[in-house]
Amino acid sequence: MFVKKIGKSIVYLAVYVDDLLMTRNNENYTASIKKALRKGFEMTNFGYVYYFLGIEVTQYPKFIFLSQKYIGDLLNMFGMVECNPLITPLE
Repeated sequence: MFVKKIGKSIVYLAVYVDDLLMTRNNENYTASIKKALRKGFEMTNFGYVYYFLGIEVTQYPKFIFLSQKYIGDLLNMFGMVECNPLITPLE
């Protein structure tokens, strides 16, 4: 996770292996960051994020909703949807 702040402009950059997720509060500032990154790396812009590291991202005008839909899919795949969760695995 990288954070760059200049004045009131801020960019958050999350990097995992070959995936990059960027968010900001200033569109112009993001454009300059992308331009600088493209000088050293081959990049593709896929637009808005829908999944990142198994987390489903749904964007609304005033908030972003994150859910671990992937976890539900895994439980379903292995027949564990009805399993009993524990607060603490050890006493």
